[in-house]
Amino acid sequence: AFRHENEVRAVVFEPPRGDKPAKATFRLKVKTRWLIDNILIDPRAPDEYVQAYQHYLIDRLEFPGYVGKSALYSNDGMLEAGPGT
Repeated sequence: AFRHENEVRAVVFEPPRGDKPAKATFRLKVKTRWLIDNILIDPRAPDEYVQAYQHYLIDRLEFPGYVGKSALYSNDGMLEAGPGT
């Protein structure tokens, strides 16, 4: 069900240097508009919740992609039970 996410994760390993322990955190500059095509919100979320995110992400932050509810649990007709099932 989540194959469409095409998720990518990065793992950073910084070994200790001499007596210095590895850093617990680090900063990384990322141009999120290059990484994120669209934002899908939980399909069970109330419409008001989705509208608030759409307003903030699109109108305030100028996110260029699609922001809306996921269709993960929608019934597109392919999973309907047939007669006698």
